[in-house]
Amino acid sequence: MSTVQYSVQVRNAMMDAWETTIGPGMRIRLYTLAKPASTVATETGTLLVEWVMPSDAAPNATGGVKTLSGAPIESNAVADGVAGHYSIYDSTGTTRHEQGSVTGEGGGGDSIIDNATFVDGQQVNIQSWSKTAPGA
Repeated sequence: MSTVQYSVQVRNAMMDAWETTIGPGMRIRLYTLAKPASTVATETGTLLVEWVMPSDAAPNATGGVKTLSGAPIESNAVADGVAGHYSIYDSTGTTRHEQGSVTGEGGGGDSIIDNATFVDGQQVNIQSWSKTAPGA
């Protein structure tokens, strides 16, 4: 079985197109429960925390990797609960462009956080974040 590979230029373009498509001011949200069946299905769970990214959330990709700028980015939990999935929305918070599972360290989720349990009002920071294009 072969594995498709892309040049660094194509991988960088994939990551830059990802940010351009979502648009400035994207919103990253953590919810309880498992992710919905698709990005157009009704959102599941209770919203735990939301971060609103700056208009240029990340500089141009390098080496096929898009890295968040301006970290740490702070927010506060709006409910008690255990994170089960994340969703990335456009600036209006209406179009979901990406979603994945969330687990604590060692849990094997699409997104791994140091503590998946939240308390209403708790400060929650994104310390670092990067996204790597497929096909290296």
